[in-house]
Amino acid sequence: EREESHPGDLPGRMVLTHLQELNDALHEKQCDWIALPEDDTYMNLPVVASKLSCLDPSGPPRLLGSIWGGGISGGKWENFVHGSSWIMNAAAAPKLLEVAQRHGLATRHGYGDVALAQVLRKEFGARRESVIPFVKFGCHIYDNSGKTTFNKAQQVSEVECVDWIHKVPADRMEALHSVVSKRPCARSFDDLMAHCGSSPALAALAGTI
Repeated sequence: EREESHPGDLPGRMVLTHLQELNDALHEKQCDWIALPEDDTYMNLPVVASKLSCLDPSGPPRLLGSIWGGGISGGKWENFVHGSSWIMNAAAAPKLLEVAQRHGLATRHGYGDVALAQVLRKEFGARRESVIPFVKFGCHIYDNSGKTTFNKAQQVSEVECVDWIHKVPADRMEALHSVVSKRPCARSFDDLMAHCGSSPALAALAGTI
């Protein structure tokens, strides 16, 4: 779990710190997949863990999550993985840290998730998509203002099958957990993937194409 970063407070430094701490932890523990939610994200661990257990973590670095557009890199729109939750295979952690250190992520302003996408583009250029692909993963509930997140979650018919919910005030986390954990998700793996909008890249990790 990591603190959310905001414009104006060098969020790149916060992201770099988390990547350093993550890599330090991986020296002592081996993982196939790594989940990094922000501290105001509710992650539905049973659903996320069930999905990841069916995906192949081998191969090149990959960063999974909710893909957004809007970061500017070299005067062009840049896709990025929304920082509310990052899922990555073990190979991604050291590569992200290496690139972040080389291109001064710690000194960048703006949102941390956008800044990370920008330094990756600076490092790899047009090859970024093949070297560290961003892969759409999961069902999510978002309200970046945090004002309607809990109400949105209550209105979702199968909230127990949602992977994560952002942005959740600290005083609503326990109540949200009660809503989400009231019953287990009844969907199968294939049904969950289709329900959340599977992509060719995600289907390849699942071995279904």
